[in-house]
Amino acid sequence: MLFSKFQLQGVAWLLPLVALVAGKEYKYIIPGADLLDEDGVLIQAHGGQIVRHGSKFFWFGEDHTAGGTHFTGISCYSSNDLYNWKNEGHAFSPVAGTQLASDQVGERPKVVYSPEIDKWVMYIHADNTTYGLHLQAMALADEVQGPYALQAIYNPLGKASQDMGLFLDDDGSAYSLYGSGGNNDITILTPDYTNQSRIVFQFSGTNLEAPGMLHSQGVYYNFFSEKTGYRPNDAQYFTASVISGPWSARKQLTPPGKFTFESQNTFELKIAGTKNTTFIFMGDRWDQNELSDSRYMWLPLLLDEEAGTAGMVWHDVWTVDVETGEVGFPEGVGYEAQDGTLTGGANVIPCAGCSQGSLVTNITQSSSVTVSGIVGQNKPQWIALYYVNPDDQLINGLPRLVSVSVNGGAAVMLKQRTTAINVTMSIPFEAYLEKGAVNNITVTGTSAGPAADFDQLIVYPYTP
Repeated sequence: MLFSKFQLQGVAWLLPLVALVAGKEYKYIIPGADLLDEDGVLIQAHGGQIVRHGSKFFWFGEDHTAGGTHFTGISCYSSNDLYNWKNEGHAFSPVAGTQLASDQVGERPKVVYSPEIDKWVMYIHADNTTYGLHLQAMALADEVQGPYALQAIYNPLGKASQDMGLFLDDDGSAYSLYGSGGNNDITILTPDYTNQSRIVFQFSGTNLEAPGMLHSQGVYYNFFSEKTGYRPNDAQYFTASVISGPWSARKQLTPPGKFTFESQNTFELKIAGTKNTTFIFMGDRWDQNELSDSRYMWLPLLLDEEAGTAGMVWHDVWTVDVETGEVGFPEGVGYEAQDGTLTGGANVIPCAGCSQGSLVTNITQSSSVTVSGIVGQNKPQWIALYYVNPDDQLINGLPRLVSVSVNGGAAVMLKQRTTAINVTMSIPFEAYLEKGAVNNITVTGTSAGPAADFDQLIVYPYTP
């Protein structure tokens, strides 16, 4: 992982968006949103993977519910559309007296169905709280959602295993991928998928983590993140025509300074539709100070198999049809911060990477920006607040906070993670906007300090 993730577990005054309520239905994928399940509870499925079984998708991940133990268990959620998720409970629970006990570490679950033994196979990184063992666990279940029964904990082929990936190729061969202490091997699993058989490729001179792989039109893509502590960084990838190599020199997935849109790779999900095949990059936005509030960053990958390149373009909200594989990008309406009403010491300065070349800075608890004339539909609408926060997170630790009030209502506080200088990033929130161009949104700092510099708001349409 990017860091030892068992630190301050929940800061009560960092409130989630109040506009998200039990029973709400999502119509978009919203990268970085405070995503709730069908019961209105914050989804806990970090470092995980999605598998498709029949007409449903099953999402596995680490449960970091606030107030829990070091290892609370591996969650499972199910969905028909990738937007709305039902909590299926724990697919795997801690096992006392093992390296997956509740006072130990269990991370990055990966699941595959084994036709040979008619079982579902789960792999988990198992460790102690100082990350000194680098073990791998294997568990089996009769049903995809579990419960999974622990079978073994070991070092695969005698080597360290921390960040693990799992890749099922089109021919039915399954591979485990590693990111641990210089071990970036690709190993093929046994025919029943219950153990590693042999190494098929060893990367030389790499020390990368968070591996994930896909295969598209004759090209394999192997994604990693750099080892830079807990700070998100610009993801790397390699390409090859066969999985045993040779693999290309490393390439960068997103433009410099985007830091993979503040995420770390966990899995590449393939949607093989009737019209298109879409690959989705699944990333985690880890929050070391409040693990339960770590967010999910999913975006469609842009692949050029002829050139052997991959990339991503940021979208605040987007759609995917799980039957056809087609993606869509709803168009929002932008409202510039510099056109708003400024109070206190808030002022406009240049910003080379901002939407119109400037932003508003010095937004403190005693200064604000109010953007008026926002058109609403008398419905809940998603709004993206674009900002620049070039703080060094390694030094400052916490993101900045911004207080947002819609039409004079109760304010909510949003976390503004770090960016590079002149690089914008957005944070989503949802609010009811009255019908017509009558809405205003006020942005201020908090008692914790100034908010990040404010570029613009983009308001997206309500989707019935």
